[in-house]
Amino acid sequence: MSDNILKLTEFDKENFEGILVHKEGDWLSARLIRIISTMDKINREQMNRGFPDHVYCYEQYIQGFRYIEGEWKKRKKETDPYAIPPFITLYKQVGGGEDA
Repeated sequence: MSDNILKLTEFDKENFEGILVHKEGDWLSARLIRIISTMDKINREQMNRGFPDHVYCYEQYIQGFRYIEGEWKKRKKETDPYAIPPFITLYKQVGGGEDA
């Protein structure tokens, strides 16, 4: 593997959620993260050849890890401000709510 591979900066890793969820940032790595998030597993494997750091960080993020103090750590769901309780999602899917 070449040493010239584009890697995510510490800033990108620490602000990964903002880049992915809130669409913050307009630089190359930010755009790559958002493109990777739209890919299926097969295409992510292809993208991994050129941007392994980006794909690795995305996969860590979707598995519930967050980059904290220089390493990827499992985030507790109850402290995740963006977590939607599963019963709310299920309730809306089966036609519950005020409009039903």
